[in-house]
Amino acid sequence: LNSNRLSGPLPPELGGLTKLLTLVLKANALSGGLPSELGNLVNLKTLDLEGNQFSGSLPSEIWNLSSLMIFSVTKNRFSGSLSAEVGSLTNLMMLQLGFNQFSGPLPSEIGNLIGLKHLIIEQNAFSGPLPPELGKLSGLMFFKAGVNQFTSIPPEMGEMSSLFWLDLGSNQLTGSLPPEITKLTRLGMFRIPYNSLSGSLPSELG
Repeated sequence: LNSNRLSGPLPPELGGLTKLLTLVLKANALSGGLPSELGNLVNLKTLDLEGNQFSGSLPSEIWNLSSLMIFSVTKNRFSGSLSAEVGSLTNLMMLQLGFNQFSGPLPSEIGNLIGLKHLIIEQNAFSGPLPPELGKLSGLMFFKAGVNQFTSIPPEMGEMSSLFWLDLGSNQLTGSLPPEITKLTRLGMFRIPYNSLSGSLPSELG
C-alpha cells in the first residue's frame, strides 16, 4: 500500500490481522496517532510508515512487537521520548526514527539490540550524552544521529567494530574526541561538523 494517496488515521481494526508479517504504508498522507491495536500484530517482521503525517507519541503497545526486524517511522511528526522498552525489540536489524520531533535522551536499553545494523535517528531533538551502551552494538554499520542535541561521545563507541557510517554533525558535542574512536577501522564516512569539540585530535588518527 505504499506510494498511494491514502489519508486519515489508521483504523484500529488493523490490529485484527494477527497473522500479518509485513505492513508497509510509506509515502502516503496518513495522519493522527498510531492505534494501540497495532500491538496485537505480534508476528509482524516489518513495519514501515515512512513519509506520512503521523503525530503524537509512539504507543507503548508498539513495544509488544518482539518479532520486528525493520521498524521505520522516518519523515513523520512523531514527538515525545523514546521509551526504554525499545530494548525489548531484540530482533531489530533496522530502526529508523529520523526526521521527526522525538526528544529526550537515547535510552541505554538501545544496547540490547545487538542485531541492529542501521540506527537512523537524525533530525530530531534527542539530547544528553550518547549512552555508553551503544558500544554493545558491535554489528551496527550505519549510525546517523546528526541534527540533534547530543552533548558527548562515550569512549565505548570505539567497540562498534562494524561501523561504516557515523554522522554526529550539528549536535551540541563538547570536550575532546575520545581516542577510542580510532578503533573504528571500518569507517568509510565520519561526519562531526557544527559541534563545540575542543582539544587535540587523537594521535592515532594519523
